[in-house]
Formats: sequence, C-alpha cells, structure tokens
Amino acid sequence: MATQTRPFCEVFLERVIKIEAVQRHREAATDEHASGFFEAGRRLGELDDFRWSLEAPELISQRGKVQLLGVLMGPRSYAFPAETISPAIQAARDAAYGAWGAFVISLRNGEMVATATHPGTGERRDLDPAEFLRGDLVLDVRSGDLLRRERGGKLIEQWLAIVLRAATKSRSPTAKRSPSLVDWHVLMTYGMLLREADSLPTKRGSLTAKLKELAKLLFRVDADDADLRRLTADIYAGRRKRRKRKRAQ
Repeated sequence: MATQTRPFCEVFLERVIKIEAVQRHREAATDEHASGFFEAGRRLGELDDFRWSLEAPELISQRGKVQLLGVLMGPRSYAFPAETISPAIQAARDAAYGAWGAFVISLRNGEMVATATHPGTGERRDLDPAEFLRGDLVLDVRSGDLLRRERGGKLIEQWLAIVLRAATKSRSPTAKRSPSLVDWHVLMTYGMLLREADSLPTKRGSLTAKLKELAKLLFRVDADDADLRRLTADIYAGRRKRRKRKRAQ
C-alpha cells in the first residue's frame, strides 16, 4: 500500500499546533490575534505571517505595526514588555516550540519525506534531508514553502508547495544501517549547500565541528575526526564526491 502524501500545513497543524499541550491554553489566552495562532500557527501581529524559522521560531511577527512591540532576541527571550503577551500564550508558545523542534528533526533525519517544486525550473521531486540542515531557513507553514534568509534579511524561495509522507523502512536514512555508520552523502550535501550560498565559516574547524554535531544528531554516532576533516577539505575545495580514507598497505 502506498504511503499517503499530505500537505505540509496539515501535518504541521497535527503535530505542532493541534496538540493538547498547546490547545489547553487557548481559552485563557486573551491576546489579540491569538485565535490565529491556535487555529493555524499564525504569528501574532497585524499582518498574516506564517513563517517559522527552523532554528529559532518567533511568536511575534515583525511585519507591520507589530515592530513597535520590540525585537525578538531568541526563541524564549523577548525585548518587548512582558505584559505584551499573556502567560497562557507564552505557555502555548513553549509547547509548540518543543513540538516544532521534534518536527524539524523528523525532516532532517529523513523520517518524513518532503516533495516540492523548484521555483526556478518547475521541477518537482523528493528533497534530500540535507536541504533542511541549514541554519538560515524559514518555512511558511501555511503554503509549505521553504525559504532561505540572506544576511540582509531578504527571504529567497528554495522549494515550493511541500507535501509530506512518512518514509518507508527501505527509504529511511537510518534503515538497514548499523548505528556505527554515517550517511556521508547527507553531510556532504549540507556542506555544498553552504558553499553555494557563500556561507562557509571562515575557519574550517567550525564546519568540522558542525558536521560532527549533525552526525551525532542524525545518525547517533560520534563520527571519526579524521574523516570529518577530510570531508571538510573536500567541501571547501568544491569536490562533490567525498574522498575515502586510504587503506593501509
């Protein structure tokens, strides 16, 4: 039986917003526009904004007049007065952020397969999990569009109209894999995405450390440092195929 494909927004609402840990605070939330958050994951603010950062989502939209409330400093640290949002919606926000983090991990480790359209070519295909590994990505949870935030703050379309399905055992990156093995292709793709966006760290050691962190997160393994340094060198050199360790004679 084929695995069911569902719109991104439908899966997002089911796993992040419509959960009991979030909805239990709905009745007590008196904030303006709070209903949009509890119904569809809309960020608080004057204008419709459904864009969630993959790393540090913001409850308060900075589009329109809401900018007067202040600037968000982090996922749980705000520069605007505490009375701006109610305790109820703060609690709902924290629960939603926890569920969002787990949802993002399911995209990054391949438990959920994303299919999307490229904005430039119109090609529609399954996405490599590495497409979700960058730290400057934003997802429009209503439209299912994946966006990349440039250094100046401009959002660039990466993939459009994402739909999701659960990975089959044969397709999952962790299927039929010993816990001691790493999918180097995923790490290489992540590095090449950074390179193509001119976002590689100045110091190579920083990328090596990030690759090690990702290997531990995605594959539950402490990847070999020498292999990681070799992969880092390949990424900076623009090689798209990883050099393998030479066997001892």
